[in-house]
Amino acid sequence: MNYQSVYTVSPRSGATGTWKLDGQLIPNPLSFGAVVQTDSVGTALTEFVNTQIPGDSHPQRLSEFLKEFTRWRLAYASVTIYQDGPDLANQGTIVVCQKPVKPVVTHPVPMPMVASGYRPSFTLNASDLPNYEASQAMPNAYFGKSREGAYIPLKLTRTCQKWHSASDLVYQATASAIIDYDDGVAGGRADIPSVAQEEVLGQYPFASVNDLHYNPEISTLCGSLTSNFCNDNWADFSFRNLSVQSSVSMFFRFGFECQLQPTSALSPHLKLSPPSDPLAISKYFAVSRELKDAYPADHNDLGRYGT
Repeated sequence: MNYQSVYTVSPRSGATGTWKLDGQLIPNPLSFGAVVQTDSVGTALTEFVNTQIPGDSHPQRLSEFLKEFTRWRLAYASVTIYQDGPDLANQGTIVVCQKPVKPVVTHPVPMPMVASGYRPSFTLNASDLPNYEASQAMPNAYFGKSREGAYIPLKLTRTCQKWHSASDLVYQATASAIIDYDDGVAGGRADIPSVAQEEVLGQYPFASVNDLHYNPEISTLCGSLTSNFCNDNWADFSFRNLSVQSSVSMFFRFGFECQLQPTSALSPHLKLSPPSDPLAISKYFAVSRELKDAYPADHNDLGRYGT
């Protein structure tokens, strides 16, 4: 399955001076990433959902996704970013890095009252979040003029070969989520690990997920499930000193190898996967580790560089 989505992020109405944004390319079939933008008006989170899966939220998209697919794994992912603005307002810089991300996973469900079943939840460490200064220190980081944009093909790790399914869905939890699993009795609670910058990022990275939380009115945990992450490597990108006359457009392209429900309308398109080629896989990892984490956006122009 090939999925493509285009998103544009702009400073908000009334913003003056310059603005910045920090974002990530995230290996998830339901939502491709998020950015946190800051301008003179304030800070806002924008989530890049998969627009080719119907639904207004993660639960709705997940339901539609599971109607078709029994298992899935990441085949490729990339984002090409363009700065859109007049030539006299094309200032700014961009830095991109790719790094291993392993969310904190907890199992805050030690009681039978949970109607949704025993499922893990995840939060992100402060080091997992995009950071302009920290990204520059990564060995293969890309640093350039923002007007040149960026082409970011995600580097796959061996975890991309792991199949995911409904059996390993996860909840998202924020720093404010406290699980009181003893029905209000003092001392009977477990805290989910906190996320740094919670007051800024909110429900990062998935704004359309209802975070895992305890509802004392019905004495149970509530929340929305989403797909587990399909690669241990994520891409961070940060823009600084952008003119408020400029916006940033992002073209996402994702590919997933999928196994289908027998009743799926996509069944006629099924075919056998290519045979396993350990040599080709080892060569891929040998080459990808030497490449830069990103390139100017025109490196993705058809035929320009013969790649």
